[in-house]
Amino acid sequence: MWILELIQSITLLVAGAIGYWVIERLTGYSLDTLYDWMRAKRQSKLAAKLRATHAGQDFTCGNVSAPIYVYDIEPRPGGYRGEDIYFDDDLLSSAMIIPEEYKQICNELLPDLERDLRDEKFYDNRDVVGLASLHQNLLGTDEYHKLSMVGRVGPYIDHLLTVKTFQKLTGADRLEALELGRETPHPFFSTLLAVSIAVITTDAKLMFHRRGRRIYKDPGLWVCGVSEGLKAVDCTWSSQEPPGGRAGHQVLKPPAPLNAAWRGLDEECGIKLQLDEISTIVLRSVVLNTRLYEWYLVGEIDLRETRHHKLNSMELESSIRNCARDRGREIDEIAFVPYTPTAVAQFLFSNQATFTEWGKVAAIYSFLRHGYEWAKLQEAFSK
Repeated sequence: MWILELIQSITLLVAGAIGYWVIERLTGYSLDTLYDWMRAKRQSKLAAKLRATHAGQDFTCGNVSAPIYVYDIEPRPGGYRGEDIYFDDDLLSSAMIIPEEYKQICNELLPDLERDLRDEKFYDNRDVVGLASLHQNLLGTDEYHKLSMVGRVGPYIDHLLTVKTFQKLTGADRLEALELGRETPHPFFSTLLAVSIAVITTDAKLMFHRRGRRIYKDPGLWVCGVSEGLKAVDCTWSSQEPPGGRAGHQVLKPPAPLNAAWRGLDEECGIKLQLDEISTIVLRSVVLNTRLYEWYLVGEIDLRETRHHKLNSMELESSIRNCARDRGREIDEIAFVPYTPTAVAQFLFSNQATFTEWGKVAAIYSFLRHGYEWAKLQEAFSK
């Protein structure tokens, strides 16, 4: 019996070698080259599908809409965790170069921004991270897709200038800039990358808060969970950071977007995750706000799945207000909505005119964590 199995194995090896030789002789290419070509063709088809599906379209889920372009072909059911994201820690840094076609608008806007800066209406921290490069590596099935990103750092006033310039463009010029920057970030307007993290409490509530009316940017608007722009510090690994995790438990350094989410949860909610708890933060999709030209990674954290921060809605509200008081932040209202599509839909519809666009997307995408199908969510947000 073993002799027969040996003969079969040898026959397969010989047949494989002959087939390999025949393919190389007929095509002039190795199997590895042909495999790379086939994979490139598949990526090209998926990219074409992306353009056909989303080009020129706003995000919609049932009756909820937002001027948000979804970079992913569709929201990723399993989400992106630390190992699924590569963010280059070497940030690009260079002085802003204003294209000739935008110089007149920028020159008109800059004096007012400089006056607001002198009047301390905003603080110009010079470590705001924008998105310089974005690529989705399509490796077989959806669960193996990866994100690769390169950031660039600059002052906050540059970001405010690009946002206000973008809003001043005519409809045709804005569409032209968006088309240029859909598959790769726009070299001038892409000055901000942020994370928007929905927060689910242990008593199954989704947290929303309304920004203070005296805040310089987005005053009086509702936000879902935590919203935090990336900073240069998120790309570094300070020796002063607590090691976290259990003794002897190896944890890889999180990519910058997860570091920003980690920092935001601490600063805004008082949730100080241990290093090996960061995996409870899941990012669902990369989106572009087509009204402001701001990139966001939207995702969520479920506090029922953490080890040390199992906060219910009352405990979380107390922690948020303490953080706001200690850091001098202004919060108008805090709301906790039952974590069901119907309840969240009702809350969104009731406050649609005063809601941040990316906040709507983060709230809806958070339901993918618990197995809700997209078709069911469409139905729930149609009522």
